[in-house]
Amino acid sequence: MATPKQHVCVAGVQSGTRKALEAHTRMAHTRKGWFNETVPKAGIAHISFLRLDGDLYESTWSVLDALYDKVLPQGFVYIDDMYGFNGCREAVNQFRTQRRIFEPMHLVIEDDSHVEAAWWQKMRGLSARRHLRPPPGAAGATEEKCSSGIV
Repeated sequence: MATPKQHVCVAGVQSGTRKALEAHTRMAHTRKGWFNETVPKAGIAHISFLRLDGDLYESTWSVLDALYDKVLPQGFVYIDDMYGFNGCREAVNQFRTQRRIFEPMHLVIEDDSHVEAAWWQKMRGLSARRHLRPPPGAAGATEEKCSSGIV
């Protein structure tokens, strides 16, 4: 349950989903507009679960650039369209390379064996990340079967 100091950032959700979410928590704040214009001004201090659904290169990059440093140690980054849109995948791969993020990428395999989403867990902090080396085959990813499509 969210405490008064926690924030939930909801962007690009469907109307029914947004209404259901708002009915269950008063901590959700929606902002209308482009990711690059609204996300940096959202006033979010800490994130434990960052879920991106931006589809395109620019929107994915904008959100990662504005919010990744706010993801808490051991927090999660979930990329909804990692393997559904080339621009999204390119932005994530470039961001991870530029920021030297070597945490393993996990695939989310849908019921029909289709892969679109992926996630990783952020390590404890910058000092821990500096000592990591890319794992063998860093371009690859581990797979996890997920019957609901949600990990």
